[in-house]
Amino acid sequence: MTVTLVILFNHQYNHNLPKLRQLYAARFSSIQFIVPFYTGTDDDVIAVYEHSFQFQGYIAQATRQLLQLAATHYLIIGDDVLLHPSINEHTYSKHFGLVSSHTNFVPSLTPIHTITRNWQPMLNALQLNRSLKGVEVTHILPSYEQAIALFQAQNLVFRNKASFKASFSGKNIVHLIPTLIKKKLAKKPLLRYDYPLAMSYSDVLVVSSGTLPLFAQYCGIWASLGLFVEFAIPTALILASTSTIITEAQLPQKGLTLWHAQDEAILHPYKHSLEALQQHFNADWLYIHPIKLSKWK
Repeated sequence: MTVTLVILFNHQYNHNLPKLRQLYAARFSSIQFIVPFYTGTDDDVIAVYEHSFQFQGYIAQATRQLLQLAATHYLIIGDDVLLHPSINEHTYSKHFGLVSSHTNFVPSLTPIHTITRNWQPMLNALQLNRSLKGVEVTHILPSYEQAIALFQAQNLVFRNKASFKASFSGKNIVHLIPTLIKKKLAKKPLLRYDYPLAMSYSDVLVVSSGTLPLFAQYCGIWASLGLFVEFAIPTALILASTSTIITEAQLPQKGLTLWHAQDEAILHPYKHSLEALQQHFNADWLYIHPIKLSKWK
């Protein structure tokens, strides 16, 4: 099996391109960068045009060029993701549990009705409209029933109802809900989702070449409909996959995600030295995110 490392930029940080080439050139012979609104001339950079909250659209736009590389898999990471140093083009399939050329990976798969944290993108998913004027895609997406079957093929149960109180009780989000929706919920305090959706952290994924064309098409559809990326990517992967999707729950290594300032204390011993971090990378970490390269030597 072969792999292309695809490094996806949320924003146009062109100054990080040389740093990332230096980090990964010895480990991957095929590397492509996806950069929004790029106007340079580097042959390994694909220019894309989309809102960063829907960066699944970046993948959709870049897919034709990626497929020309004829890799078995495309390992897609954010530009602020640092892979374990032992992950390279020869070992990637072992690290991500890819048992065949058809296997895909995403960190997790969480059906939306089971999410109970107060999280603003939940409102985005609640307002999804597959019949949005000017976006004719209902005949391209799997039907509701077909989507349910594809979820079941991944051993996922989806229910289109969820408790309003569980999903939107926090003060930080309840004021964002439009008055019209609030009035409806006052009468029927259940959320109803228009279509099966799953959630996953989406800055690291592996997509097989056989899955990529359909996955990219669905990513483009979700971008056109304005669906938040962490619903769009896992859902598109479920709808496009023909084999079991691997998640971190099945792997010995897990990603280290640093969402809060206090989380970053775990990296203080490395004194912002990438060399020190690479040399002493914890064996249990599959990757670290985020690593802001501008702050590391």
